Amino acid sequence: MSGPRAGFLAAIIIGFGALGLARVSLSADAVMPVVATLFLVMAVVVAAIAWTNRGMDPAQVTYIDVAGALTLIGFFAAATIDPDQLMRLVDVHPQE
Repeated sequence: MSGPRAGFLAAIIIGFGALGLARVSLSADAVMPVVATLFLVMAVVVAAIAWTNRGMDPAQVTYIDVAGALTLIGFFAAATIDPDQLMRLVDVHPQE
């Protein structure tokens, strides 16, 4: 296995490994924002790789497909974040 498929497998292993590590080491409010950000950053990296490999066969899995899947996973992870959770994470105090 090589190319886009191996890249997707590596990204999934990194992402879910980071999820497990974040659950152990971070507060519960910070876990999903970190995981969502990681998946979206990995999507950007894979999209940059796709930009350099534009001559791939569209009948096969390409780096663009992998970047799209990672973006979708990142958006789904971001959709699970509660707005109150982000407020507690950022700890915003209004100016008086």
